Order: sequence, then C-alpha cells, then structure tokens
Amino acid sequence: MIKPTVFFLGFAFLASCPSALHLYQPAHDYTAEEIAELNWFELTLLENEPYARQGYVFDSDFLMDHYLATDWYGPVHGTEEHIAAAMKFTAKEERDMARFKEAAAKLKATYDGCWPVASLAGLEVKYYREVSSAKVPKVQLSPEFYDLGAADGISAWSRPAVAADDALEKEPAAGDYYRVFFREGGTIAAVGALGQSHGKSYTIWKAWFDAAGALRLFHPIYRRDGKTSKVAIAAFAGSAEDARVRCLISGDASRIDMEVRGGPYARLPFTVILYE
Repeated sequence: MIKPTVFFLGFAFLASCPSALHLYQPAHDYTAEEIAELNWFELTLLENEPYARQGYVFDSDFLMDHYLATDWYGPVHGTEEHIAAAMKFTAKEERDMARFKEAAAKLKATYDGCWPVASLAGLEVKYYREVSSAKVPKVQLSPEFYDLGAADGISAWSRPAVAADDALEKEPAAGDYYRVFFREGGTIAAVGALGQSHGKSYTIWKAWFDAAGALRLFHPIYRRDGKTSKVAIAAFAGSAEDARVRCLISGDASRIDMEVRGGPYARLPFTVILYE
C-alpha cells in the first residue's frame, strides 16, 4: 500500500464553495503525456484523492482544506494506524498514485516551480543583446495578465529565433541582456531576460519552450537584491501553431492565485497561501 503524501509546508487552501468534483477518475487511463502536463498541486490532489474517498485524515492543511470543501469527503475517526490499515485500493489505483507521486517529486509546491519545465542543466548557454522572435498565433490572456511587462523581442505569444551572429562573447558585466539555453541540435529550450544592478544580475522574465518550439511557460517576474516584487505566469499547451493558455498564475512571495483552464483541475480555480 502506498503511504499518502503528507506535507508540513504550512498551506492554507481557500475554496470558494463546496464542490462535487472528483479530480481522480479511476477508470481513466492516464497517459504519460497527460501526467507531464500537470502541475504540483494537481498531481498532489490526484495522488491523495483515493485516500480521501475512503475518509483518510491528512496532516496537510492544503489537502484537508481542499477535501473538506467538497460535498463528498467524510473524515473517518480513529488512530492513524487503524485508518491506514483499512484503506483498500485496486492495483490500477496504486499504479496511478505511484505515477502521480513520482511526477510531483520533480516539481515544487511554490509559484516558482509549480509547472513542469525541462531542466536546463548541461545545456549550451549563449548571451545576446537582442532576441528576435518568430510569431505564432496570439494567445488571448485574461485582462489581469495584460500588464505582464514582456520585454522587447518576445511576448507571451512568441517563440524566439536568435540570429547566429548576435551572440556576445560572454555574459555582459552591465546592461540588460538575454540568456538563451540551447538543446543539442540547436532548438531553444529557454530564454531569460536579465538586467544588471550594482554589478549583480536580476531576472526580468523567463520563457520555456518545448522541442517543437511551442511556448510552454511564460514567467514574467521581477527580482532585485533577493526580493520578488511581482509574479505572473502563463502556462501553455498545444503546438507551435496552436498554443493555448492552460493555466494562469499570479502572486508574490506569500501566495499563489491559480486559474487552470484545461485538464482535470479546470473547474477549480484556487488560492494557496504560502507560509514558507
């Protein structure tokens, strides 16, 4: 039996109204592609719902507040050992929970890592003063995300194409510049717009792209001297020709407001308060 994930990160989950929504569908065959599109919060709720359906009482505020806000959860009273011993799962449920848990372990329960992005470790890095972009169909963002502050050369509906003779010899010591991560074969994995303040770099925004060039995550974020003043993230699904917003995230260092527009979480916008 898989032990349920228990978190002590100090989450408070704000639900708007009781919900009959079951995120986990036992009869559904979850593909690797589907799981790869899920963020940490979705994966964690999917992993633990089979326990919640049987009344398990969680140590996590995030999980308990979520399930108590539904109209189907009924906590079972008793010792943790007796409740856990009474849990019965099918072989498929156990396989699904293990897959959700493995995928969630690669992410973070914060705005900075709540969406799957490829690791940039080991990729070729080049620096540029300018980044041009090849346009893909414009993605319609909700009004509150119009002021994301996209810098010149790339926007939430662009993918980058960098001129081969535009690269700097090394990371500049002053002024704004772009850091571009290349996969083997030359496709762009990520672009970051950076600035310099008192000799130190700070992030203006980041964008991740899949191997086909489709925008996966656009992450406008302003950081200076170790402080974050603004976070707004638009995560995308689809292809380079048909990119669509799947998730909108905003917040600061203490909270996350997330609106998921696709996948199993699409009917449940939520806010998470981070006490880390």
